[in-house]
Order: sequence, then C-alpha cells, then structure tokens
Amino acid sequence: MKSLKTVLKLLFLGGLAVVLMFLIKSTAPSNKPVARLFESKMSTPTPLKPTSTPKIIPTPLHTAIPTPTIPSAMVTKAAVVSKSANYTPEPPERYPVKSAQDIINVVLNDERFKQSINDPIFGPHVKGAIPGEPIQVRWLGEAYEGEFYYLIPFWQNDRVTGIAQVWVNKGMAHMGMWSNADAEKFPLVSRKEAKSLAKEQGLKITGEPELVFFETLETGIALTHPFWRMQTDQGVVFVIQSLGEIKVFYDDELHTTGEGGK
Repeated sequence: MKSLKTVLKLLFLGGLAVVLMFLIKSTAPSNKPVARLFESKMSTPTPLKPTSTPKIIPTPLHTAIPTPTIPSAMVTKAAVVSKSANYTPEPPERYPVKSAQDIINVVLNDERFKQSINDPIFGPHVKGAIPGEPIQVRWLGEAYEGEFYYLIPFWQNDRVTGIAQVWVNKGMAHMGMWSNADAEKFPLVSRKEAKSLAKEQGLKITGEPELVFFETLETGIALTHPFWRMQTDQGVVFVIQSLGEIKVFYDDELHTTGEGGK
C-alpha cells in the first residue's frame, strides 16, 4: 500500500514537471527576426523601367547670341545719331549766280531735288513741274545766309504744286528748302491786293510794299510763305494770309517766335 502511494506521487510530480517545461518554452522570446514573421504576406516590389533612355544635353557656359540683321537705313540713321554734338553736316553745294536762270539751275542741279522726283510724297509735286520766275524775299529774322533769299514756284496744269527756296549770299547760292503746294497763284497775296487792303483800312501808303519773312505765331516758320511789309502814315504794317484770311497787322501786333526784327 505504501509502495502504491509512492508510485502515484512520482507520476504526479513528473507530469507537473512536463507541464511547467512546456509553459516555460512557449513563453520564452524567439530569436527569429520580427520582419520574417510577416514574410509570407509581403511581395517583392518590381523595379520600374523607363520607357526610353533619357538624353543628357550639356549646357554650355557661354552661348553665342546671333547678331540681328539691321536694315541699312536704320544703320545710317543710328550712325548719324551717334555722332557727337559738335558734328557738322556736309555744307550744301554752292553755285555762282548772276541771273534768274542761274537761281533756277541751283534747284534743278541740287542732288536732294533730283532724288525727290521718285519720292512718294514729293515726286508728284516735282515730276513734270515747270519752274517759274524767282521771287526775292527779304529775310528779317536772325542772320542766316544773307539779307535776301529767293522763292521759285513750280507749276503744273496752271497750278503751283511746289515752292523751292534758294539762299543767295555774295553771288553764291545753294538750295534751302522745298514745300509742296496746291495754289492758283504765288505769292498767295499779290502786291496789288496788299496795297488795296491797306487802303481799305484807311492807311496811306508811303513806301513800296516788299515781300519779307520772319517767324511769328501768325505766319508760322515756313520760309516759303512770305508776307508783305509796307510803310504807311500810321507806321509799318504787314499784310498776311493767316488761317485762310488776309489781314493787316501793325508791327506791334505780331508775336515773334524766333530771333528776328521787323
């Protein structure tokens, strides 16, 4: 009886030992990496492949900038503008004059006048036009080239289509300016009309009318538009076509815009 109890006691202790060993083993930390616990649930990513091989284009440190093409006319203009303030243009060609025909020839031989024949603005007023008799004008403005200059009207179909201006000084002349025109006569106011208008104003003319020019607000600055100056019993008066109307001005009524005298 005693031996049976002893056997049962040993069996109980042995079973208890087995259970304890199993529990200890199941709760002990594993040496296996954590990442591998989920290894079966992860898939290896497939590397992406480019659809085409990229091209590497090197960027130069200094890139040459192409020079733009500039029209020759602009180059010429730029060259003139770039000159210093002391730049003096070539003087116009001068010709000796002794007659009215010589003065007309100054215009006809002028290179600028010749070139204007094919100009779209001046050409129609120049081509085919016939020069008329030169008309003397006294310059009353700042000393320019001399005391007088001449205006030559050019005619086409009984109308004045242009007026050329020529400076004359000490027997030598050169082309001044050209103005397009469209008039029935030149000057626009005749000597006879100027005298009649002055008389209508109650003035007594004591000196012969003379074509003159100087810059005023009433007359503008175009030397090709002279006006009449005459001495009267009431002083010096000017007969001027201003804004389409012929008027008589006393010398103190004009507003001088340039340096000049009356």
